[in-house]
Amino acid sequence: MEKITRQMKVNKDWESAPPPYPSGWYGILESMCLRAGEIRNINCLGQSLVVYRGERDCVYVLDAFCSHLGGNMGVGGKVIHNGISCPYHGWLYSGEDGRCFQIPYGQSGSRIPMNACVKAYPTLEMNGFIYIWHHSNNRPPAWQPEAIDEVQLKKWTYRGRSEHYVNVHIQEFHEQGTDLYHLTQVYGPSMFAKSDLRFLSKWWLKFMFHDWHGAWSRDQERPHVGILKQTHKLLLFGGNYFPFMDFEAEAEQIGPGIVNMRFSSPSGSGVLVQSIVPIKNTIQRLVQHIYFDKSTPTFIAKLFLYHQSIRTERDIMIWNNKKYLNHPILIGTQADAGIKDLRRWYSQFYDD
Repeated sequence: MEKITRQMKVNKDWESAPPPYPSGWYGILESMCLRAGEIRNINCLGQSLVVYRGERDCVYVLDAFCSHLGGNMGVGGKVIHNGISCPYHGWLYSGEDGRCFQIPYGQSGSRIPMNACVKAYPTLEMNGFIYIWHHSNNRPPAWQPEAIDEVQLKKWTYRGRSEHYVNVHIQEFHEQGTDLYHLTQVYGPSMFAKSDLRFLSKWWLKFMFHDWHGAWSRDQERPHVGILKQTHKLLLFGGNYFPFMDFEAEAEQIGPGIVNMRFSSPSGSGVLVQSIVPIKNTIQRLVQHIYFDKSTPTFIAKLFLYHQSIRTERDIMIWNNKKYLNHPILIGTQADAGIKDLRRWYSQFYDD
């Protein structure tokens, strides 16, 4: 993380980049990381937040700093029913609206100041993540992400996760899905070459090639959703087809911070749930959960997650060392057309 921060200062010029925190829903914490009565202090979206699980398994998210003298409720605070108390002087806040409703040393009958409150965030819990709505102008949610039935109803089983920190503007994470030639250039070489781009062209790795194709479009009924369809075939020894690794996927880019990619193959079906959250400026935290149908052997699921992680880490090597271009030179081919389309679609998440 410290290395990425240094890179951000030395290698990047962000003056031409869009605002770092687009409006939308963000998966700021994995559900399995928050048990009943537990508290987490989460730094993201340029804010310090306190996340806690109260009664009836409800999750609440507030600004972390007490309005009294700035104590951090995420560090040493205490969950009381559905409220949280500050460790500094014990002021008690409601998770519902962020208002202070009890001051332990206040005089009997005295009124609590109306401005004794902290920001409370609209919160959803689904698909293995705790999501909050962020809007720079504090407008209410304009849309909501949808539950994945197979995950919520436990028809598919959780098979693993990956986590990465990336030095890139969050918009560019989505752009790579529309960059069709990038699929061949970066994802094509054998996964046994791993993630270091300097070694992708080694002659002894050319026995295997991943043949990727894709297309991106807007969802006509849900303006906040982009659809990326991909297919994969594995070619061995100069073109021999290996159908075991056939792969079809449809990824829904849901606002700026969520990607749910359903996939099917001869070895099983499942979904990859991705959460992308800006920590500060252009530092992104990417977490991926993979779910498979119950009949799929565990080693197959782990192989898919490994392959996905290799693809991600190849992208990360590029992202961590590139700069954002507000006016890139694009040629009039299908390979570049998707980038223009996505930027127009993505602009809706920036506030006027």
